[in-house]
Amino acid sequence: MKHIFSFLIFLILTTNISSQSTTFSKVFNKLNGNEYGVEIEIIDDGYLLSCLGIRFPTDTTYYGTDYLLKIDTELYEKKFKEYNNIKRCRINAIFEENDTLYYLGNDRETYNKWLLYKLNRAGDSLDLIIFDDFADEDTSVLHFAVAILLKDDYMYMAGRTWGKYGMYVYYEDMFIIKADKQGRKIKEERFYDFATPKRQNVERDMIKTLDGNFVVAITSLNHNDMTAKVLKFDEDLNPIWMDTSATPVGHPLTLPHVTPTQDSGFVMVNCWNDFKIKGYPSIVDYEGYPLVFIKYDVDGNKEWTDTLFMKRLGGNQRLEPGTRRSISGLLTAKNGDIIAYGEYQHPIIHPKERAFLLRYSPDGVLKWSHYYINADFPTSTTDILDVKEAENGDLICLGDVNNVDGEWNNTDYTWLFRVDSTGCMEPGCELSDTVTGVMVAINEIYFKEIKQIKLYPNPVDVVLTVELPQSIPWGYYSILDMTGKSIKTGKVAGNIFDVDVSSLHIGIYFLRALSKDGRMVVGKFVVE
Repeated sequence: MKHIFSFLIFLILTTNISSQSTTFSKVFNKLNGNEYGVEIEIIDDGYLLSCLGIRFPTDTTYYGTDYLLKIDTELYEKKFKEYNNIKRCRINAIFEENDTLYYLGNDRETYNKWLLYKLNRAGDSLDLIIFDDFADEDTSVLHFAVAILLKDDYMYMAGRTWGKYGMYVYYEDMFIIKADKQGRKIKEERFYDFATPKRQNVERDMIKTLDGNFVVAITSLNHNDMTAKVLKFDEDLNPIWMDTSATPVGHPLTLPHVTPTQDSGFVMVNCWNDFKIKGYPSIVDYEGYPLVFIKYDVDGNKEWTDTLFMKRLGGNQRLEPGTRRSISGLLTAKNGDIIAYGEYQHPIIHPKERAFLLRYSPDGVLKWSHYYINADFPTSTTDILDVKEAENGDLICLGDVNNVDGEWNNTDYTWLFRVDSTGCMEPGCELSDTVTGVMVAINEIYFKEIKQIKLYPNPVDVVLTVELPQSIPWGYYSILDMTGKSIKTGKVAGNIFDVDVSSLHIGIYFLRALSKDGRMVVGKFVVE
Protein backbone atom coordinates (compact mmCIF):
# COMPACT_ATOMS: atom_id res chain seq x y z
CA MET A 1 0.00 0.00 0.00
CA LYS A 2 1.11 3.55 -0.69
CA HIS A 3 -0.36 6.62 0.97
CA ILE A 4 -0.05 10.23 -0.12
CA PHE A 5 0.45 11.88 3.22
CA SER A 6 -1.03 15.07 4.64
CA PHE A 7 -1.49 16.32 8.17
CA LEU A 8 -3.94 18.08 10.40
CA ILE A 9 -2.50 20.70 12.69
CA PHE A 10 -3.68 20.83 16.30
CA LEU A 11 -3.10 23.94 18.36
CA ILE A 12 -2.67 22.92 21.99
CA LEU A 13 -2.96 25.43 24.77
CA THR A 14 -0.81 24.83 27.82
CA THR A 15 -3.30 24.42 30.62
CA ASN A 16 -4.03 22.29 33.63
CA ILE A 17 -6.45 19.38 33.44
CA SER A 18 -10.11 20.30 33.66
CA SER A 19 -13.01 18.40 35.22
CA GLN A 20 -14.78 18.28 31.85
CA SER A 21 -11.99 16.57 29.90
CA THR A 22 -9.11 14.17 30.51
CA THR A 23 -6.97 15.87 27.87
CA PHE A 24 -4.36 18.38 28.96
CA SER A 25 -1.09 20.07 28.05
CA LYS A 26 1.67 21.40 30.29
CA VAL A 27 5.22 22.63 29.82
CA PHE A 28 7.93 22.17 32.47
CA ASN A 29 11.12 24.21 32.80
CA LYS A 30 12.78 22.58 35.79
CA LEU A 31 16.43 23.23 34.96
CA ASN A 32 16.27 26.81 33.74
CA GLY A 33 18.48 25.39 31.02
CA ASN A 34 17.77 23.16 28.03
CA GLU A 35 15.78 20.01 28.69
CA TYR A 36 13.37 17.57 27.12
CA GLY A 37 11.19 14.67 28.24
CA VAL A 38 12.32 11.24 27.02
CA GLU A 39 10.25 8.57 28.78
CA ILE A 40 7.03 8.50 30.77
CA GLU A 41 5.50 5.94 33.13
CA ILE A 42 1.87 6.01 34.20
CA ILE A 43 1.64 5.40 37.95
CA ASP A 44 -1.38 4.98 40.22
CA ASP A 45 -1.54 8.60 41.35
CA GLY A 46 -0.12 10.37 38.32
CA TYR A 47 2.91 10.26 36.03
CA LEU A 48 6.65 9.78 36.34
CA LEU A 49 8.69 11.71 33.76
CA SER A 50 12.29 10.88 32.84
CA CYS A 51 14.09 13.83 31.25
CA LEU A 52 17.49 14.85 29.88
CA GLY A 53 18.96 18.32 30.08
CA ILE A 54 21.86 20.73 30.33
CA ARG A 55 22.45 23.28 33.07
CA PHE A 56 24.42 26.50 32.51
CA PRO A 57 25.79 27.71 35.87
CA THR A 58 27.55 30.56 34.04
CA ASP A 59 27.70 31.87 30.48
CA THR A 60 30.81 29.80 29.81
CA THR A 61 30.21 26.60 31.79
CA TYR A 62 27.65 23.84 31.52
CA TYR A 63 27.03 20.23 32.53
CA GLY A 64 24.62 17.51 31.48
CA THR A 65 22.07 16.10 33.87
CA ASP A 66 19.06 13.76 34.10
CA TYR A 67 16.01 14.19 36.28
CA LEU A 68 12.88 12.36 37.32
CA LEU A 69 9.72 14.36 37.91
CA LYS A 70 6.64 12.94 39.58
CA ILE A 71 3.35 14.75 39.03
CA ASP A 72 -0.16 13.85 40.16
CA THR A 73 -3.29 13.53 38.05
CA GLU A 74 -3.97 17.26 38.50
CA LEU A 75 -0.48 17.98 37.09
CA TYR A 76 0.89 19.29 40.38
CA GLU A 77 4.55 18.51 40.95
CA LYS A 78 5.11 16.04 43.79
CA LYS A 79 8.77 15.12 43.54
CA PHE A 80 11.84 16.25 41.62
CA LYS A 81 15.12 14.34 41.71
CA GLU A 82 18.19 15.22 39.68
CA TYR A 83 20.87 12.69 38.64
CA ASN A 84 24.12 14.43 37.69
CA ASN A 85 26.15 11.22 37.47
CA ILE A 86 24.08 9.29 34.91
CA LYS A 87 23.19 9.84 31.28
CA ARG A 88 20.17 7.69 30.61
CA CYS A 89 19.61 5.60 27.50
CA ARG A 90 17.98 7.63 24.75
CA ILE A 91 15.22 5.07 24.10
CA ASN A 92 14.33 2.34 26.62
CA ALA A 93 16.05 3.33 29.86
CA ILE A 94 13.21 2.28 32.16
CA PHE A 95 11.62 -1.11 32.68
CA GLU A 96 8.99 -1.75 35.34
CA GLU A 97 8.49 -5.04 37.16
CA ASN A 98 6.53 -5.64 40.36
CA ASP A 99 6.39 -1.92 41.18
CA THR A 100 10.17 -1.60 40.78
CA LEU A 101 11.62 0.64 38.07
CA TYR A 102 14.98 -0.28 36.54
CA TYR A 103 16.69 2.89 35.29
CA LEU A 104 19.74 2.34 33.05
CA GLY A 105 22.35 4.76 31.75
CA ASN A 106 26.03 5.58 31.41
CA ASP A 107 28.29 6.97 34.09
CA ARG A 108 28.98 10.52 32.88
CA GLU A 109 32.60 10.26 34.07
CA THR A 110 33.40 7.26 31.89
CA TYR A 111 31.40 5.50 29.19
CA ASN A 112 32.93 2.18 30.21
CA LYS A 113 30.67 1.95 33.23
CA TRP A 114 26.91 1.55 33.33
CA LEU A 115 24.73 2.67 36.24
CA LEU A 116 21.50 0.81 36.97
CA TYR A 117 19.20 2.39 39.55
CA LYS A 118 16.38 0.45 41.12
CA LEU A 119 13.56 2.81 42.06
CA ASN A 120 10.11 2.52 43.55
CA ARG A 121 7.13 4.00 41.73
CA ALA A 122 7.53 7.22 43.70
CA GLY A 123 10.99 7.68 42.22
CA ASP A 124 12.92 6.85 45.40
CA SER A 125 16.22 5.00 44.91
CA LEU A 126 16.24 1.45 46.28
CA ASP A 127 19.59 0.23 44.98
CA LEU A 128 22.41 1.13 42.58
CA ILE A 129 24.20 -1.48 40.47
CA ILE A 130 27.46 -0.57 38.72
CA PHE A 131 28.18 -2.69 35.65
CA ASP A 132 31.55 -2.66 33.87
CA ASP A 133 32.07 -6.32 32.90
CA PHE A 134 32.44 -5.95 29.11
CA ALA A 135 34.13 -8.37 26.73
CA ASP A 136 36.46 -5.84 25.08
CA GLU A 137 40.04 -5.95 26.30
CA ASP A 138 40.81 -2.60 24.65
CA THR A 139 40.08 -0.01 27.33
CA SER A 140 39.83 2.76 24.72
CA VAL A 141 36.60 1.22 23.40
CA LEU A 142 33.54 3.00 24.84
CA HIS A 143 30.31 1.18 25.73
CA PHE A 144 27.00 3.00 25.42
CA ALA A 145 23.86 1.68 27.09
CA VAL A 146 20.87 1.48 24.72
CA ALA A 147 17.98 -0.36 26.38
CA ILE A 148 16.96 -2.69 29.21
CA LEU A 149 14.33 -5.44 29.41
CA LEU A 150 13.55 -8.01 32.11
CA LYS A 151 12.33 -11.56 31.89
CA ASP A 152 11.90 -13.82 34.91
CA ASP A 153 15.05 -13.48 37.05
CA TYR A 154 17.26 -11.90 34.40
CA MET A 155 18.01 -8.53 32.84
CA TYR A 156 18.72 -8.09 29.14
CA MET A 157 20.73 -4.96 28.36
CA ALA A 158 21.46 -3.75 24.83
CA GLY A 159 24.51 -1.66 24.11
CA ARG A 160 26.84 -0.45 21.41
CA THR A 161 30.58 0.09 21.37
CA TRP A 162 32.50 2.97 19.90
CA GLY A 163 36.08 2.37 18.85
CA LYS A 164 38.74 3.15 16.29
CA TYR A 165 39.74 0.75 13.53
CA GLY A 166 42.88 1.81 11.68
CA MET A 167 44.00 5.39 11.40
CA TYR A 168 40.73 7.20 10.59
CA VAL A 169 37.91 4.64 10.64
CA TYR A 170 35.54 4.56 13.60
CA TYR A 171 33.15 1.71 14.24
CA GLU A 172 30.18 0.74 16.40
CA ASP A 173 29.43 -2.87 17.33
CA MET A 174 26.11 -3.90 18.87
CA PHE A 175 25.91 -6.35 21.76
CA ILE A 176 23.42 -7.85 24.23
CA ILE A 177 24.24 -8.71 27.84
CA LYS A 178 22.24 -11.14 29.96
CA ALA A 179 22.74 -10.64 33.70
CA ASP A 180 20.99 -11.55 36.92
CA LYS A 181 19.20 -8.89 38.92
CA GLN A 182 22.27 -8.35 41.08
CA GLY A 183 24.23 -7.30 38.00
CA ARG A 184 26.32 -10.47 37.55
CA LYS A 185 26.88 -11.15 33.86
CA ILE A 186 25.63 -14.49 32.52
CA LYS A 187 26.46 -14.01 28.85
CA GLU A 188 27.49 -11.39 26.31
CA GLU A 189 26.72 -11.82 22.61
CA ARG A 190 27.83 -9.71 19.61
CA PHE A 191 25.79 -11.51 16.86
CA TYR A 192 28.48 -11.02 14.21
CA ASP A 193 26.45 -12.96 11.61
CA PHE A 194 23.84 -10.25 12.02
CA ALA A 195 25.96 -7.12 12.51
CA THR A 196 29.24 -7.12 10.59
CA PRO A 197 32.08 -6.39 13.05
CA LYS A 198 34.18 -3.23 12.82
CA ARG A 199 31.39 -1.39 11.01
CA GLN A 200 28.84 1.15 12.18
CA ASN A 201 26.05 -0.94 13.72
CA VAL A 202 23.72 1.36 15.65
CA GLU A 203 21.08 -0.25 17.86
CA ARG A 204 17.92 1.78 18.06
CA ASP A 205 15.31 -0.41 19.74
CA MET A 206 14.84 -3.69 21.62
CA ILE A 207 11.53 -5.32 22.52
CA LYS A 208 10.17 -8.49 24.10
CA THR A 209 7.66 -10.37 21.93
CA LEU A 210 4.61 -12.16 23.35
CA ASP A 211 6.15 -15.60 22.73
CA GLY A 212 8.85 -14.77 25.30
CA ASN A 213 11.65 -13.95 22.86
CA PHE A 214 13.37 -10.68 21.94
CA VAL A 215 13.82 -8.51 18.85
CA VAL A 216 16.52 -5.90 18.27
CA ALA A 217 16.57 -3.40 15.39
CA ILE A 218 19.72 -1.73 14.11
CA THR A 219 21.06 0.38 11.29
CA SER A 220 24.21 -1.04 9.74
CA LEU A 221 26.58 1.01 7.60
CA ASN A 222 28.80 -1.11 5.39
CA HIS A 223 30.83 0.56 2.64
CA ASN A 224 28.52 3.61 2.53
CA ASP A 225 25.39 1.44 2.25
CA MET A 226 23.03 1.94 5.21
CA THR A 227 20.57 -0.90 5.86
CA ALA A 228 17.95 -1.50 8.53
CA LYS A 229 18.18 -4.97 10.11
CA VAL A 230 16.10 -6.91 12.63
CA LEU A 231 17.12 -9.91 14.72
CA LYS A 232 14.98 -12.21 16.84
CA PHE A 233 16.77 -14.12 19.62
CA ASP A 234 15.78 -16.26 22.60
CA GLU A 235 16.35 -15.81 26.33
CA ASP A 236 19.77 -17.51 26.09
CA LEU A 237 20.87 -15.06 23.36
CA ASN A 238 20.63 -17.66 20.59
CA PRO A 239 19.54 -16.24 17.19
CA ILE A 240 16.14 -17.48 15.97
CA TRP A 241 15.91 -15.60 12.67
CA MET A 242 17.16 -12.37 11.16
CA ASP A 243 16.38 -10.04 8.27
CA THR A 244 19.62 -8.34 7.28
CA SER A 245 18.17 -6.33 4.41
CA ALA A 246 14.83 -5.14 5.75
CA THR A 247 15.03 -1.74 4.04
CA PRO A 248 17.72 0.56 2.66
CA VAL A 249 17.98 3.46 5.08
CA GLY A 250 17.26 6.84 3.53
CA HIS A 251 17.88 9.33 6.33
CA PRO A 252 20.13 8.83 9.36
CA LEU A 253 17.71 10.69 11.64
CA THR A 254 15.03 8.01 11.21
CA LEU A 255 16.53 4.79 12.46
CA PRO A 256 14.41 1.62 12.81
CA HIS A 257 11.97 1.14 15.68
CA VAL A 258 9.93 -1.95 16.59
CA THR A 259 6.88 -2.76 18.70
CA PRO A 260 5.38 -6.19 19.57
CA THR A 261 2.02 -7.29 18.20
CA GLN A 262 -0.63 -9.47 19.82
CA ASP A 263 0.15 -12.46 17.58
CA SER A 264 3.80 -12.70 18.81
CA GLY A 265 5.02 -10.83 15.76
CA PHE A 266 6.06 -7.20 15.57
CA VAL A 267 5.96 -4.06 13.44
CA MET A 268 9.07 -2.19 12.33
CA VAL A 269 9.19 1.35 10.95
CA ASN A 270 12.09 2.83 9.07
CA CYS A 271 12.93 5.48 6.51
CA TRP A 272 13.41 4.16 2.96
CA ASN A 273 15.65 5.67 0.33
CA ASP A 274 13.48 6.28 -2.75
CA PHE A 275 16.53 6.30 -5.01
CA LYS A 276 16.99 2.59 -4.30
CA ILE A 277 13.40 1.42 -4.74
CA LYS A 278 12.31 0.41 -8.22
CA GLY A 279 8.67 0.72 -9.17
CA TYR A 280 7.85 3.46 -6.67
CA PRO A 281 6.90 7.06 -7.51
CA SER A 282 9.58 9.22 -9.08
CA ILE A 283 11.83 11.24 -6.83
CA VAL A 284 10.75 14.27 -8.86
CA ASP A 285 7.16 14.07 -7.60
CA TYR A 286 7.57 12.69 -4.10
CA GLU A 287 9.87 13.02 -1.15
CA GLY A 288 13.10 11.06 -1.22
CA TYR A 289 12.80 9.42 2.22
CA PRO A 290 9.30 8.01 2.84
CA LEU A 291 8.48 6.06 5.97
CA VAL A 292 7.82 2.34 5.55
CA PHE A 293 6.02 0.12 8.05
CA ILE A 294 6.59 -3.66 7.94
CA LYS A 295 4.60 -6.27 9.85
CA TYR A 296 6.52 -9.48 10.64
CA ASP A 297 4.84 -12.63 11.90
CA VAL A 298 6.33 -14.86 14.60
CA ASP A 299 8.54 -16.67 12.06
CA GLY A 300 9.85 -13.57 10.30
CA ASN A 301 7.50 -13.55 7.31
CA LYS A 302 6.32 -10.12 6.13
CA GLU A 303 2.54 -9.97 6.44
CA TRP A 304 2.01 -6.41 5.25
CA THR A 305 3.92 -3.26 4.41
CA ASP A 306 2.79 0.33 4.02
CA THR A 307 4.75 3.25 2.62
CA LEU A 308 3.85 6.85 3.42
CA PHE A 309 4.78 9.21 0.60
CA MET A 310 4.50 12.98 0.91
CA LYS A 311 3.79 14.84 -2.32
CA ARG A 312 6.31 17.56 -3.14
CA LEU A 313 4.95 21.08 -3.55
CA GLY A 314 7.73 23.34 -4.85
CA GLY A 315 7.83 24.90 -8.29
CA ASN A 316 11.17 23.29 -9.12
CA GLN A 317 10.47 19.91 -7.64
CA ARG A 318 13.91 18.56 -8.37
CA LEU A 319 15.38 21.12 -5.98
CA GLU A 320 12.61 21.17 -3.39
CA PRO A 321 13.66 18.58 -0.81
CA GLY A 322 10.26 17.39 0.35
CA THR A 323 9.40 16.40 3.89
CA ARG A 324 11.34 14.84 6.68
CA ARG A 325 9.63 12.66 9.28
CA SER A 326 11.75 11.39 12.12
CA ILE A 327 10.24 8.53 14.14
CA SER A 328 11.03 8.51 17.86
CA GLY A 329 9.22 5.27 18.64
CA LEU A 330 6.26 2.92 18.26
CA LEU A 331 3.54 1.82 20.68
CA THR A 332 1.12 -1.12 20.49
CA ALA A 333 -2.29 -0.12 21.83
CA LYS A 334 -4.43 -2.46 23.91
CA ASN A 335 -6.72 -3.08 20.92
CA GLY A 336 -3.73 -4.05 18.74
CA ASP A 337 -3.40 -0.76 16.85
CA ILE A 338 0.08 0.57 16.10
CA ILE A 339 0.90 4.16 17.07
CA ALA A 340 3.96 5.99 15.74
CA TYR A 341 5.28 9.30 17.03
CA GLY A 342 8.09 11.75 16.40
CA GLU A 343 8.56 15.01 14.50
CA TYR A 344 7.55 16.18 11.03
CA GLN A 345 8.84 18.98 8.82
CA HIS A 346 8.03 20.29 5.36
CA PRO A 347 10.32 23.03 3.98
CA ILE A 348 7.44 24.98 2.40
CA ILE A 349 4.26 24.23 4.35
CA HIS A 350 5.78 23.79 7.80
CA PRO A 351 9.46 24.72 7.84
CA LYS A 352 9.74 24.07 11.56
CA GLU A 353 9.59 20.62 13.14
CA ARG A 354 6.19 19.66 14.56
CA ALA A 355 5.32 16.81 16.90
CA PHE A 356 3.15 14.18 15.21
CA LEU A 357 1.17 11.01 15.89
CA LEU A 358 -0.26 8.47 13.47
CA ARG A 359 -2.28 5.30 14.07
CA TYR A 360 -2.56 2.03 12.14
CA SER A 361 -5.00 -0.83 12.54
CA PRO A 362 -3.45 -4.27 13.22
CA ASP A 363 -3.88 -5.21 9.54
CA GLY A 364 -2.03 -2.15 8.23
CA VAL A 365 -4.76 0.41 7.53
CA LEU A 366 -3.74 3.98 8.35
CA LYS A 367 -6.51 5.46 10.51
CA TRP A 368 -5.32 9.01 11.12
CA SER A 369 -2.29 11.31 11.28
CA HIS A 370 -2.04 14.54 13.26
CA TYR A 371 0.68 16.95 14.26
CA TYR A 372 0.74 19.34 17.17
CA ILE A 373 1.88 22.84 18.12
CA ASN A 374 1.92 24.36 21.58
CA ALA A 375 -0.08 27.59 21.42
CA ASP A 376 2.02 29.30 24.08
CA PHE A 377 5.02 28.87 21.76
CA PRO A 378 3.41 28.97 18.29
CA THR A 379 6.60 29.72 16.37
CA SER A 380 8.64 27.05 18.12
CA THR A 381 9.51 23.50 17.16
CA THR A 382 7.91 20.54 18.94
CA ASP A 383 8.67 16.83 19.21
CA ILE A 384 7.25 13.66 20.81
CA LEU A 385 9.78 11.22 22.29
CA ASP A 386 7.52 8.79 24.18
CA VAL A 387 3.85 7.81 24.30
CA LYS A 388 1.95 5.64 26.76
CA GLU A 389 -1.70 4.53 26.62
CA ALA A 390 -4.05 5.23 29.53
CA GLU A 391 -6.69 2.78 30.70
CA ASN A 392 -9.41 4.59 28.75
CA GLY A 393 -7.34 4.58 25.54
CA ASP A 394 -6.08 8.17 25.77
CA LEU A 395 -2.51 8.79 24.58
CA ILE A 396 -0.12 10.53 26.99
CA CYS A 397 2.70 12.16 25.03
CA LEU A 398 6.05 13.39 26.32
CA GLY A 399 8.56 15.44 24.37
CA ASP A 400 9.82 18.97 24.10
CA VAL A 401 9.12 22.51 22.98
CA ASN A 402 11.98 24.55 21.59
CA ASN A 403 11.24 28.18 22.41
CA VAL A 404 13.06 30.09 19.68
CA ASP A 405 12.33 33.36 21.51
CA GLY A 406 14.00 32.23 24.72
CA GLU A 407 17.53 32.90 25.94
CA TRP A 408 20.21 30.79 24.25
CA ASN A 409 20.75 28.79 27.45
CA ASN A 410 17.06 28.31 28.26
CA THR A 411 15.19 27.42 25.08
CA ASP A 412 14.15 23.73 25.36
CA TYR A 413 11.37 22.73 27.74
CA THR A 414 9.74 19.42 28.64
CA TRP A 415 6.24 19.11 27.13
CA LEU A 416 3.58 16.71 28.42
CA PHE A 417 0.16 16.49 26.79
CA ARG A 418 -2.73 14.06 26.59
CA VAL A 419 -5.11 13.42 23.66
CA ASP A 420 -7.88 10.91 23.16
CA SER A 421 -7.58 7.67 21.18
CA THR A 422 -8.23 9.54 17.91
CA GLY A 423 -5.46 12.05 18.60
CA CYS A 424 -7.91 14.85 19.47
CA MET A 425 -7.86 17.33 22.32
CA GLU A 426 -11.66 17.48 22.13
CA PRO A 427 -13.90 14.49 21.28
CA GLY A 428 -15.42 14.40 17.81
CA CYS A 429 -12.80 16.46 16.00
CA GLU A 430 -12.86 14.14 12.94
CA LEU A 431 -14.61 15.38 9.81
CA SER A 432 -14.10 12.41 7.55
CA ASP A 433 -12.64 8.94 7.38
CA THR A 434 -11.29 8.83 3.85
CA VAL A 435 -9.63 6.04 1.93
CA THR A 436 -6.18 7.35 2.81
CA GLY A 437 -7.28 8.15 6.33
CA VAL A 438 -4.95 11.12 6.57
CA MET A 439 -7.27 14.13 6.52
CA VAL A 440 -9.44 13.31 9.48
CA ALA A 441 -9.81 16.44 11.51
CA ILE A 442 -9.54 19.83 9.82
CA ASN A 443 -11.77 22.30 11.57
CA GLU A 444 -11.64 26.03 12.25
CA ILE A 445 -7.95 26.03 13.17
CA TYR A 446 -5.97 29.13 13.96
CA PHE A 447 -3.05 30.24 16.09
CA LYS A 448 -3.54 31.87 19.44
CA GLU A 449 -2.82 35.40 18.18
CA ILE A 450 -4.72 34.97 14.87
CA LYS A 451 -8.40 35.66 14.63
CA GLN A 452 -10.66 33.40 12.62
CA ILE A 453 -10.41 33.40 8.81
CA LYS A 454 -13.45 34.71 6.94
CA LEU A 455 -14.71 33.05 3.75
CA TYR A 456 -17.75 34.42 1.86
CA PRO A 457 -20.13 33.85 0.29
CA ASN A 458 -20.41 30.40 1.82
CA PRO A 459 -21.79 28.32 0.10
CA VAL A 460 -20.17 29.67 -3.07
CA ASP A 461 -20.38 28.84 -6.79
CA VAL A 462 -17.99 31.17 -8.69
CA VAL A 463 -15.82 33.57 -6.65
CA LEU A 464 -14.81 33.07 -3.00
CA THR A 465 -13.67 36.12 -1.03
CA VAL A 466 -11.01 35.44 1.58
CA GLU A 467 -10.44 37.83 4.47
CA LEU A 468 -7.34 37.31 6.59
CA PRO A 469 -6.10 39.13 9.69
CA GLN A 470 -4.03 42.20 8.96
CA SER A 471 -0.42 42.88 10.09
CA ILE A 472 0.66 39.33 9.23
CA PRO A 473 3.03 38.66 6.31
CA TRP A 474 0.90 36.21 4.34
CA GLY A 475 2.58 34.15 1.63
CA TYR A 476 0.57 31.44 -0.12
CA TYR A 477 -2.82 29.80 0.03
CA SER A 478 -3.98 26.34 -1.02
CA ILE A 479 -7.37 24.70 -1.43
CA LEU A 480 -7.72 21.11 -0.19
CA ASP A 481 -10.45 18.59 -0.84
CA MET A 482 -11.83 16.18 1.77
CA THR A 483 -8.97 13.72 1.24
CA GLY A 484 -6.37 16.36 1.99
CA LYS A 485 -5.29 16.67 -1.65
CA SER A 486 -4.14 20.15 -2.71
CA ILE A 487 -6.08 21.09 -5.85
CA LYS A 488 -5.34 24.82 -6.18
CA THR A 489 -2.58 27.10 -4.90
CA GLY A 490 -1.64 30.74 -5.28
CA LYS A 491 -0.06 33.80 -3.72
CA VAL A 492 -1.97 35.82 -1.14
CA ALA A 493 -2.64 39.30 -2.54
CA GLY A 494 -3.36 41.40 0.53
CA ASN A 495 -5.45 40.45 3.51
CA ILE A 496 -8.65 40.49 1.39
CA PHE A 497 -8.59 38.76 -2.00
CA ASP A 498 -10.78 36.70 -4.34
CA VAL A 499 -10.31 33.12 -5.51
CA ASP A 500 -12.01 31.66 -8.58
CA VAL A 501 -13.63 28.35 -7.54
CA SER A 502 -15.88 27.91 -10.57
CA SER A 503 -13.88 24.87 -11.72
CA LEU A 504 -14.39 22.99 -8.46
CA HIS A 505 -16.93 20.20 -8.21
CA ILE A 506 -19.80 20.39 -5.75
CA GLY A 507 -18.58 19.48 -2.25
CA ILE A 508 -16.74 20.54 0.90
CA TYR A 509 -13.31 22.19 0.67
CA PHE A 510 -10.75 23.82 2.93
CA LEU A 511 -8.70 26.94 2.28
CA ARG A 512 -5.35 27.07 4.04
CA ALA A 513 -3.34 30.30 4.21
CA LEU A 514 0.32 30.25 5.22
CA SER A 515 2.29 33.21 6.50
CA LYS A 516 5.93 33.84 5.63
CA ASP A 517 6.93 33.22 9.26
CA GLY A 518 5.28 29.79 9.47
CA ARG A 519 1.81 30.58 10.82
CA MET A 520 -1.35 29.12 9.33
CA VAL A 521 -5.13 29.49 9.29
CA VAL A 522 -7.67 27.08 7.80
CA GLY A 523 -11.29 27.70 6.88
CA LYS A 524 -14.02 25.46 5.48
CA PHE A 525 -16.33 26.32 2.58
CA VAL A 526 -18.92 24.58 0.42
CA VAL A 527 -19.18 24.72 -3.38
CA GLU A 528 -22.72 24.41 -4.74
